Amino acid sequence: MNEQSYKAKQGKQRARDGKRDFKKDSALLLKENK
Repeated sequence: MNEQSYKAKQGKQRARDGKRDFKKDSALLLKENK
């Protein structure tokens, strides 16, 4: 596997984790705002 495709894979994984964290954070923010 070359470096570029490796970085692309890492980027996708990070984006997936980021989305999960974002959902969690926004849910917490909604609870705090109520």
